[in-house]
Amino acid sequence: MSRPVPPHPNQLPLCFDNADELDRLIETRVAERCAAEAGRWRFRLLVIESVLFATLVGVSGLLLRQPGALVLQATLLVGLSCFVSGILLLWLSSAGTRLLARLKRWPGMNGLLSAEPSASAPRLAVGGYILLFGATFTALLEPELAGQLRAMVWLVLLVSGMAFVGALCGLPSPQDLGGRRAR
Repeated sequence: MSRPVPPHPNQLPLCFDNADELDRLIETRVAERCAAEAGRWRFRLLVIESVLFATLVGVSGLLLRQPGALVLQATLLVGLSCFVSGILLLWLSSAGTRLLARLKRWPGMNGLLSAEPSASAPRLAVGGYILLFGATFTALLEPELAGQLRAMVWLVLLVSGMAFVGALCGLPSPQDLGGRRAR
């Protein structure tokens, strides 16, 4: 039989008595590590994608027997434009995520973007999209819109846009406005 090996003095002692506490500790550490590495992985994927597209353009140009200077110029242009657009998309997605997180914490917000949307928010969104579809359909039927019809299309677009914004931000409930509930 073998004797148990004593732990190293610098080793963190782990107590497996409380499984819930251990699960919470592991999940917290994994979440922190994933959040820290997410940016690096996105950047790595962006670089790989840029190199892949640039290589694809370069190989295609050489297989089509195009002049070398033209192939080099197209390869660099595609690679750099893919890289720059990817960086822009990464920045926009992080800015959008921060904006949505801030909107969810906005007091009194009960729209589709909030943590607890009200029952009227989906109805307003669907109604707004239906009105927007109706305005677009009306505009497509008539290539040259008359003055009154053009005003109607703009009015419907305005109302549908307001309904969509109302669905995203939410409308106050009657209790919030201080009104009494009908019996």
